[in-house]
Amino acid sequence: MDKAADNKNPNEKLKKKTKQKNTENDTANADVKSKNTDKGLSIASGIDKISNMKLSVKLVIICLFALLAAVVVELYYNSSCLRIPDSQKGVFPISQDAIKLSGFEYVDGSYVMTGDSGHIEITTSMDYVNKLSYDVNFDKDSIARIHVVHVNTGDYIDADTIMDKNNRYLRTSTVKVDGHVGSVDLFFEEGAKGIELSDFKYINEASVNLRRFLMVFLIVAVVLAIIIFNSVFTAKVENGFLIIALLMGTLILTLLPSMKVAWDEAYHFRGAYLMSITGTAYTNEVIETYLNDEKVEDICYPQTKEENAQINKYMGEELNYTEAVDGNIAVKAQMREIKDVGHLASSVGINIGRILKLPFPVMYLFGRICNLLMYITITYFAIKNAKVGKRVLTLIALMPTAMVAASTYSYDATLSACMFLAMSLMLSAFADEKTKITWKWYIAFVVSMFVVCSIKMVYAPMFILFVFMPKDRFKDKKTMYMMKAGLFVLCLLIVAIMILPTLINPPETGDTRDTELTSVSGQLNFIMTNKVYYASLLLKSIMGNMFDFMADISGLGLFGHMGQYPFIGVIGLMVILVAVTDKSEYNIKSYVKLLSGGLVFAVLCLIWTALYMSFTAVGYNEIVGVQGRYYIPLMLSTYVIFNSDKIKCDISPKVYNGLVLIAPMYINISIMFEVITNMFF
Repeated sequence: MDKAADNKNPNEKLKKKTKQKNTENDTANADVKSKNTDKGLSIASGIDKISNMKLSVKLVIICLFALLAAVVVELYYNSSCLRIPDSQKGVFPISQDAIKLSGFEYVDGSYVMTGDSGHIEITTSMDYVNKLSYDVNFDKDSIARIHVVHVNTGDYIDADTIMDKNNRYLRTSTVKVDGHVGSVDLFFEEGAKGIELSDFKYINEASVNLRRFLMVFLIVAVVLAIIIFNSVFTAKVENGFLIIALLMGTLILTLLPSMKVAWDEAYHFRGAYLMSITGTAYTNEVIETYLNDEKVEDICYPQTKEENAQINKYMGEELNYTEAVDGNIAVKAQMREIKDVGHLASSVGINIGRILKLPFPVMYLFGRICNLLMYITITYFAIKNAKVGKRVLTLIALMPTAMVAASTYSYDATLSACMFLAMSLMLSAFADEKTKITWKWYIAFVVSMFVVCSIKMVYAPMFILFVFMPKDRFKDKKTMYMMKAGLFVLCLLIVAIMILPTLINPPETGDTRDTELTSVSGQLNFIMTNKVYYASLLLKSIMGNMFDFMADISGLGLFGHMGQYPFIGVIGLMVILVAVTDKSEYNIKSYVKLLSGGLVFAVLCLIWTALYMSFTAVGYNEIVGVQGRYYIPLMLSTYVIFNSDKIKCDISPKVYNGLVLIAPMYINISIMFEVITNMFF
């Protein structure tokens, strides 16, 4: 027994020693682990610091390169002035002895046009002239045809003709010459009789164009940021859209003068301007030129930065739009018609200007800013929620036509953004079989479509897609019936408000801006008595403009009234390639594509017919007034038709997203630099 106990005790002692040793090892390991953890935290902290330092360095590098690029561009544009001798730099008044008159008389220091036409010849010769400047006193817009004769080295002589369009609120005209000058001839036609000109001078001074400087700085900074921080831009295409849209919108806003530059902008400004929260809006003779499309139809834009600054200064100092002063007319604030819902965003900016009593040009800018922010916000959520067509929607939304409409006074921006959101929700619900339509989804869809149809009823057929939504997308049958019935009631309400009055009592005249021969009732009678002829005309009109309006320049490449992308087919090819290769894990079924295509075609028929009835002379063999921008709200519903699971795209998603973002950015920038070069900067 004692022997057995002795045999047992050594084992127990061994176990105790082993256990004690293991405990000591665990303690040691714990100490080591604790030290390693502290060390790890220290390393992580150090890595964070290093990362932050690297980020700071990257940001500094981006800013320095962008600043350098902006400086280089300004030096390039001022190179001619910088190279000339000091004796030729400065401002050089042109003496009366150097001026010959025909149709003008010299009266008290001014040259007054007394004849039916006038000609002023300036014979002073200078080796180089950057700009010609002269004062103008006239109560109307005026146009001078300026003939500049350049004397170059040797016997070579050439000439330029410049159309100098002077706004009625401009007091000093500044004309870009940029070359050797032998003589300058100014020609005025009959409409300028009574115009007074004075203080002719040549200006040879280098100057920084702050708008151009800002444009170059931001463009270079963003391009470098896309390269260096590509994941921020390209991981989610909606984030890239947000950044690029804000950049492009900012550049467009800084580029545009404070006057009509886009489609029917005076009409849209009136709609927003009269929606005053104070209950009263003040107008006067000058403001009325901004509220009437016919008065600003041939408006003279500033042609140099000096003219732009001068007009803004005049309007800022002379236009009191917030108080009942002499010359102001009080107008009761109003929402003229239901389509004015599209002017709500711009009216917010205008009312901010009223409350703060900002100068008129600043108020005008605020209205544009709010319209832009509304468009970007709604479109961002449309892209974010899109499960099909995400990239093609991004591409379309960033194109010049859409961005200019968003950056000016136009309810087209509200219409397009709301249609983007509505169709994004609708098509995503069709594509994702696991989707369950909630009341939140339903409200967002119904409100978006209500806004769209309130602005332009012709887009209402797109509602019909919802009727074919599979029943398994709803929580239960009761919810499905309630939602579809609610949509039906809303359609009846919109029809009652917008369509029935016209059908019951069609107006005798339509839109008379281009012709006095329009008649809605007359055109309707012509269509009903010539059904086959009109059907042929309608089909020919739609198909003849389909590519240009739906994909190319006339639909996506216009920069308002100020320019357009010059290369036909490039935008169209780009959009179609993206539409075909824009893949996701979801697909649209064939019957939905067929429905979508059919409804788009129905809307196009309504658009062309509406313009034939209201904008075209009765019985005319062509439909006038239709513009490509009317197609933009339909583009997502159209391009998802090209989506196919049989087409493979092996491009990295980040690279693909980057290309989709950079392409429209390049197109916008190329047009903006063309505007800067050829117009008012």
